[in-house]
Amino acid sequence: MKLENTDTVAMYLIMSGDHSGFEQEHLLKIDSRLEFEEFFGKINRTRKPGIPVPEIDFKTKSVIVRLKGTTTNNEPDITLQKSSKESLLLKKIRTNSRKETTAVLTPFFIYSVPKTNKDVIIQ
Repeated sequence: MKLENTDTVAMYLIMSGDHSGFEQEHLLKIDSRLEFEEFFGKINRTRKPGIPVPEIDFKTKSVIVRLKGTTTNNEPDITLQKSSKESLLLKKIRTNSRKETTAVLTPFFIYSVPKTNKDVIIQ
């Protein structure tokens, strides 16, 4: 699913899930297979069998992981706002409150972007 395309950067949702195990909000930028596998180790610590780690070409791609923390809404809530020389600016968007559940979730969203050394900032 293509989310946003600015001049040169496109952000694609490659995977999401309802239970990350992370109770606090985080935004992670992952640039190596080792870091990606460590992240999945944390997600999979209570799953048997675990979620397979997606294949990502880290020579050409970076991964952005959005952890929403404890919530009742499992809808994606960020979009790529703009790209500058120094950073990728992500914007929080309002999600549909009608899609909230009564279950307490810790959703995660994994996006791929072209390989970048830029800081990733959420607004």
